[in-house]
Amino acid sequence: ASVDAAARDEARARLDALIAELERDELDALLESLPRDGVAWPAVGRRALRAAFEAGELGRVRTIAEALSEARVPLERELQSMALRAQRTGRTDLGAIGAILPLSGRGREVGQNALQGLMLGAGLPLDGPPDGDTPRVFFRDGAGDPERAAQAVDDLVTLHQVVAILGPIDGRSARAAARRAEELGVPLLTLTPDPRIVDEGPMVFRLFPAPSDEARELVAEARRRGVTRIAALVPEHGYGATMREAFRVATEEAGLEWAGAAGYAADATSFREPLEELKRLRFDGLVLPDHARKLVLLAPALAAADLWSHDGEAPVPDGARPVRLLIPSVGLDGQLVRSAGRYLQGALFSQPFHGPSATGPGRRFADAFRDRYERPADVFAAAAFDGFRLVRGVVDAGAQSRAEVAERLQQSAGAETASAVRGFRPDRQPYRGTRVLELRGPMLSPTLGDAD
Repeated sequence: ASVDAAARDEARARLDALIAELERDELDALLESLPRDGVAWPAVGRRALRAAFEAGELGRVRTIAEALSEARVPLERELQSMALRAQRTGRTDLGAIGAILPLSGRGREVGQNALQGLMLGAGLPLDGPPDGDTPRVFFRDGAGDPERAAQAVDDLVTLHQVVAILGPIDGRSARAAARRAEELGVPLLTLTPDPRIVDEGPMVFRLFPAPSDEARELVAEARRRGVTRIAALVPEHGYGATMREAFRVATEEAGLEWAGAAGYAADATSFREPLEELKRLRFDGLVLPDHARKLVLLAPALAAADLWSHDGEAPVPDGARPVRLLIPSVGLDGQLVRSAGRYLQGALFSQPFHGPSATGPGRRFADAFRDRYERPADVFAAAAFDGFRLVRGVVDAGAQSRAEVAERLQQSAGAETASAVRGFRPDRQPYRGTRVLELRGPMLSPTLGDAD
């Protein structure tokens, strides 16, 4: 009897070793063809369940787990956990929303801002005991790591059954999370400006403006102000090249003339040569796609080169060329106007959210954020606030599943939001990417027709 037991154990070990070498399609074929009352089928089923889980095919995991349960095949603890998580993935808690944000590492400050905006949107923490309608927010630290972001999608869907997920912020993490969200069928509202993120599938949305969004809005406003020829002075790095191309396309689509561009080294502090090159071009609108700390240097250098930022009304110095400056959202911070405002009068700024000039829902959000956290809100806080409110709005309107939430979000254009987003178009891009502000004196104000 002991020899028979030893031989049986050895045979099962050999069988397990053979099954471990099988490919996914071979496992699936054997699972369908082998008799369920035989020795091999349970072993194949266990291995197929593990393979499906590792591949992220949780629907397949549920199917295999149900078949094993019907055949009364016992599962070890780890496989039981996999089956349970797959089963929970098929359930949705309509009151639960997840978030994947950089709460550690280099991006932790913007991650914290976004989290605070999200919590404000959810009305959390509560002043009293929760009731049945109290939203539940679950968040994970993506730390700017694509693998962690994808795993966070798994956790939020399988452990908390969230109806939708907000984030991530950085592009690589957003793409990894988007692929996983698409596989699991959960709406993902990303905070990345990459317009291609929605190509991952119909569950993926974008809350942040793309370079093309900012370029179109700024060029359209410049055209309304009488600008006819646009040039650019750009830093020689990836962002500069992206914005130069975005503005070239937007300029030509608007029926204006693209005058060309001059470039400068990303670490430049002196701009004599690029300004000489720029002055040889014929233009009355100038794009400056760089950070505010660089614009503090560029603005007076432009004035010294007789390229004078102009609001269309005030006189310019003798011999100076009046130009309308077009500045994307990276170019504004709390110090720029104070440090270089005299050289930027009439400049047009793209801003998805700007608390000091906000009115309507933007003003209410900015005031509530300052009251709660005793500091001003930024665009990440506003976008997270809006993302929560958009999801909650379609759930309150009757959406009963993740698929229905995604479908209704695609029909949310024109929604009331704190930031410029105003809901989503059917292509899951923001309905409105940004707003345009004009600098007059020390104040930034919405341009005509661009108030909240």
